[in-house]
Amino acid sequence: LPAVVAGKEASYYMEGESSWWKYIVFGIMVATVYLLATKQKDINMQKARDEELKFSFAPIITKLTLLIGAGTSIRGAWEKLVNDYKKENKKNAAYEEMLRIHNEMQNGLPEGQAYVLFGKRCRFSQYVKLGNLLEQNLRKGTKGLAERLEYEVFEAFEERKAIAHRHGEEAGTKLLIPM
Repeated sequence: LPAVVAGKEASYYMEGESSWWKYIVFGIMVATVYLLATKQKDINMQKARDEELKFSFAPIITKLTLLIGAGTSIRGAWEKLVNDYKKENKKNAAYEEMLRIHNEMQNGLPEGQAYVLFGKRCRFSQYVKLGNLLEQNLRKGTKGLAERLEYEVFEAFEERKAIAHRHGEEAGTKLLIPM
């Protein structure tokens, strides 16, 4: 068959031959890439939230310890932290969970149950331990609470130092890669 007809390039195809299947395969590939990108975005957002929760624990437990040590009730200290957070225009996953629990307590959720729920929602052992400690304090009394909270503050700052050290090592490694 000639390649040029009347000065124009000609193309041929067999009758019954169609390329519809190419469009279906292309559509499936695009959908797969989109789903994978969405899933990866969700994973990255969860990792960022987890890092934020880990990094925020030390300041939260420190402020709670100071307020409770100064004679404020647990609920009063919780409200103070939430109100201070509302005044700031920054988003923080840990404080958002605290705000959520605070709102649920105002809507009738028992205080002890709220603290335990806070720990479960944050999904880290530090927060679970804090929630259980606060709930246990409500049931058994405040004897020894200040000492336990101070110990938690010490552990939280040790964990925060370890996280900062790890971030420093990761940054150093990323700087070495281009070299």
